[in-house]
Amino acid sequence: MNKVQNIVLKWLKGYKNYVDRDKSLELSPIGVIGTLHRRHVVGNLNVVVENSFKKLTSKQELEVLAEFAKWGLENETN
Repeated sequence: MNKVQNIVLKWLKGYKNYVDRDKSLELSPIGVIGTLHRRHVVGNLNVVVENSFKKLTSKQELEVLAEFAKWGLENETN
């Protein structure tokens, strides 16, 4: 994975960890991905993450999702 992919992946992991600590959010991994997209659409992402997200090709997006899924499965406790 390249630098921009890692920036987006780091955001996904960080947001998932945040959600897991705040049980009132009850957001699934797919919800975390949806939040990334929603924040991109409304312009509510950190500029570095936003610029990285916009540079991803479809293939690179799929690679990020695959890595996020792999990380999630390795860290899932339920």
